[in-house]
This record gives sequence, structure tokens and C-alpha cells, in this order.
Amino acid sequence: MEGPGGVGARAHVLGTSGTLNEWTGRKCSRRTLPSKAPGRCKTLLAARLAHEGPKIFNRLPKNVRNITGCSVNTFKYGLDKILRTVPDEPPVPGYTAKFTTSNTIPDQVALLDKDARTGSSGGPPRL
Repeated sequence: MEGPGGVGARAHVLGTSGTLNEWTGRKCSRRTLPSKAPGRCKTLLAARLAHEGPKIFNRLPKNVRNITGCSVNTFKYGLDKILRTVPDEPPVPGYTAKFTTSNTIPDQVALLDKDARTGSSGGPPRL
């Protein structure tokens, strides 16, 4: 992957590996959870950055995932431009205009992708 400070170096720190595909872009592999571990251990392992980090990274747009050979500030600038478009809308009981399972970045980005494909705002009708 990349040299010191590149995206590959960050993936290595998290203990993950990744792939680079011309069509889908850079993707990090997620660690599998041990199938014979007790439920509580699986829950703790699933919440770790090494397991959730790649899931979040893979939901970023390809142009951000593919940023390499730059300073950390350049990468953060590209990331910040995307994060400004992601709504921070936690679920409110009884309010169903937006349908996401949670307020996580992967769920909110998936909703934005769906809205872009369907032309829907996901919100209430505009008068």
C-alpha cells in the first residue's frame, strides 16, 4: 500500500488490509469476529475501531477513500467537505419522515446515496 502517513499506513495501524479496485476504489477489509467466542466478547470486539473503522471508511465516497500521498490536513479537508453534507439527525420516537436505523455515518451516507439515486429528499413533502 502507501508509504508513511498514507492511507495504507493508517489501515496497517488498525490491523486491517485493503484492496484497490479501479471501479470501486480503495476499500478496507473488516476483521471477522471469532464464531466460537461468547456473545459478550463478540459485542465488545464488534464495537472496536479495528472492526467498525473499515465499515465507516468504506462508506466514504471513492474520491475521499482514494486520497493518497498527501498531508494529513489535505485528507482531513477532503473528509470534512463530505462530512458537512452528512445530516446529524438522531431518530426521534414517533417521527418517521427520515428512515435510518441509526445516526451512524454509514446509515446516514446510505440514506444520502438512496436519496440521490431516487431524487427523494427523504423528508416530508414540500408545499
